Amino acid sequence: MGDICCFLMSNNKGAFVVHSRNDGLSEQPCRIMVSVAPDIDTSISVIMKNLQTEANDSRLVRASIYEGFKTDSAKTSHLDPLLDYLGFCTWNALGLELTQDKILEALRVLRDNNIRISTLLMDDNWQKLQGTELGNQHHDYRVLADFRANEAFPDGLKSFTTRVKAENPFVTEIGVWHALMGYWGGLAAEGWIVDNYETADVAGKVYYATPTTIRSISASHLNKYYDDFYTYLAASGITFAKTDVQCLLHNIREGSDRAALIPAYQAAWTMAHFRRLGGKAISCMPQIPEILWQSLLQTKTPAVIFRNSDDFFPEIPSSRMWHIWTNAHNALFTQHLNVVLDWDMFQSKGEYGPAHAAARCLFGGPIFLTDTPGEHDLALLDQMVAPSPDGGRSVNLRPSVSAKTPRAFDRYQESGVLKAITEASIGVKCMGLFNTRPMSVAAMVPVSEFSSIGESRWEPAAEVVVLSHQTQAIRGPVKLGVASRVLSDVDSLIEVNLPIAGYEIHSCYQTSRLMLGSRESLVVMLGLLGKMTGAAAICSMNLTSSQGKIMMRASLKALCKLGIWISGQAVEKHNIRAKLEGIDVHHTSIVVAESSHNGETSQVLTFDLLQEWSQKHHGSTLKQVPIELELAV
Repeated sequence: MGDICCFLMSNNKGAFVVHSRNDGLSEQPCRIMVSVAPDIDTSISVIMKNLQTEANDSRLVRASIYEGFKTDSAKTSHLDPLLDYLGFCTWNALGLELTQDKILEALRVLRDNNIRISTLLMDDNWQKLQGTELGNQHHDYRVLADFRANEAFPDGLKSFTTRVKAENPFVTEIGVWHALMGYWGGLAAEGWIVDNYETADVAGKVYYATPTTIRSISASHLNKYYDDFYTYLAASGITFAKTDVQCLLHNIREGSDRAALIPAYQAAWTMAHFRRLGGKAISCMPQIPEILWQSLLQTKTPAVIFRNSDDFFPEIPSSRMWHIWTNAHNALFTQHLNVVLDWDMFQSKGEYGPAHAAARCLFGGPIFLTDTPGEHDLALLDQMVAPSPDGGRSVNLRPSVSAKTPRAFDRYQESGVLKAITEASIGVKCMGLFNTRPMSVAAMVPVSEFSSIGESRWEPAAEVVVLSHQTQAIRGPVKLGVASRVLSDVDSLIEVNLPIAGYEIHSCYQTSRLMLGSRESLVVMLGLLGKMTGAAAICSMNLTSSQGKIMMRASLKALCKLGIWISGQAVEKHNIRAKLEGIDVHHTSIVVAESSHNGETSQVLTFDLLQEWSQKHHGSTLKQVPIELELAV
């Protein structure tokens, strides 16, 4: 905290060793916090809450960030435009040779494939760069000469963004990548930036450990530099920024330089993106103590999006499942920061595309495709998103909390099955299972494991059903049980078989016991069928019964086939009434299908809301649509 940087490491005897460093001018204590708790979540939470109190009173918050940028609100609604809709990033798709024409062509290919993105992220190499004495070939040795767009955007950034939106009416957000200190190697010694801003040379390291001199904006001029930079971006039609290479601050050699520049960069960046971009920012490569324990932990400014791990490298086979495993484990810690987690972009095509798509659906953050133009798995993408009511944008069906592993101490590939758990806003509990081994694996999942997922708590006697995404089969009803108890009831165990690169998502729903006619029935609103996290499409719902009829009211943020599960007695199609935004749903959009598990018959009622909406609700501007259902016998 503050000027003290502390590391916990281990020696060859397995003992903890504390490495601490004081960047300040006066003597300060190094403190170690220890927490003892029944489980790792509680243990981490206790420490983080204590540290958050200190971060909120840090010098960064008290002196560097101006009062007008502070708030006590924990809302993340300012980030919704980036979180709620599908995005495209140029990085793996187009590489470093980035040009205006390549981006426009990639967007055309997406349109032709009916992939409706709402967010475009222009990644590395759109700015004016120079080489250094270390060379010009590797990007770590290159530096920023001018934050305005380079010659590959001949008419400037404003002209480019105007054309993007004209040709791609679904695109509402356009962002750019840049490095916190300019570029991977800092700023150029010559060029527009050094001609217009006060700079300073600091000793440091680039490309992991190469000693060099890094040119930086002077601490006293950082507020002006960042405000000018983001004013230019906003005037050019840019609505958000992905700010990378933040860890370069940690590589500054002299303590006095670190003490001056680290808080100054954090404050200048924070105030600029809130003033000019409405707080829409992605913090990338900030996994250094000086940032984690200060700007990302404090809650006096609204949350940012936080890249939760190293890059995803789809071209490196060993990284493919490791990336998912790492993010699920990192989230045990990072969920307590003042951030929304980002598991990085992914590619839909290829053997591991489905597993990465499933991980992105579960984690609750932004979803960015980086497909090579024309190389898309359209069926897979259809399982991730659903059309919005206000014109058919691709809505990300994201849970309300960040996915994390429930098994913190499993070694990678030890069990072969990684579990990632999360919860939808209506209380549906989701578990993703991923094969981390280079061979097929199998596992048994007790239904009782769902009891500890998320913030809502279910009683052990609760009757639940579990929906498999891969098979769309519904297991149950079964009693939830207690997670710590050994189960002997075979109905309470779910067998999972995962091929190489395989995954599964199980969604667990608590049933409602309601009167239908003269008998009780169990009822569940499943959400959108065929979607990885279809329950997340439901914003609110209410299930009641009166005079022998079951009434359901819900609000949905996306449209597709809505599923209702019912057990107890059969419902005939002519006894089903449905209204979508007050207009009757035609009987041809309703399907009644038998469903059974372990000899108990049930039904799944399917309502094709997308078909109904497209026929009767042209031109709607609603972001959520109400539906009313009535079942009788």
